[in-house]
Amino acid sequence: MKKQMKTQTLAGLAILVAAAGLAIFSIGCKKEPSSPPKAASPDPTISIPVDPVSVEKTAEKTPSSKEPLLTGVRWYTDFEEAKAVAQKENKDLLINFSGSDWCIFCIKLEKEVFSDETFAKEAEKYFVFMLVDFPSDPSKQSPQIRRQNEQLAGLYRFRNLFPTIYLAKPDGTPYAVAEYQPLGPTEYLEYLLRIRQYRNR
Repeated sequence: MKKQMKTQTLAGLAILVAAAGLAIFSIGCKKEPSSPPKAASPDPTISIPVDPVSVEKTAEKTPSSKEPLLTGVRWYTDFEEAKAVAQKENKDLLINFSGSDWCIFCIKLEKEVFSDETFAKEAEKYFVFMLVDFPSDPSKQSPQIRRQNEQLAGLYRFRNLFPTIYLAKPDGTPYAVAEYQPLGPTEYLEYLLRIRQYRNR
């Protein structure tokens, strides 16, 4: 039986973030209005259904989704696959909404943190890394990946500020939000692990 993406809700996420004392969305890049991700509902208690067919096609047409897109951490581009690995390995998901080739803070975060082998080795003990990318040239992605990423933008109430990083339980339920910080690999991992303490609250 083919898997279906579960609908999620971010009810209470803002409270968790505030409780964590995080300065969310203070640094980031906005995508040009001509081609933003699909707008998300401002009501965090409403779940947005996701079309499972597009995600299933994504898994069929992207056999290399396990392979790293860049050096350092292993990025998954198929959400169902990332969730399956997280559940199997009992790890959290780190879901990175990125403009990988145009957003200066996304590029800096990749260069300064995610591409670091030491960071990758340690961080992958806790997280499975999912890349939800909105590049400047969408034609570089398959239609299935583009559709999936737009659906994930709605599912996670993404507000078009890059990078936005959701920390989520293995089933995809989010519990905190992170952002770019001008930190080295070790300090950034400590920042993520501090936020991770709120997963069971």
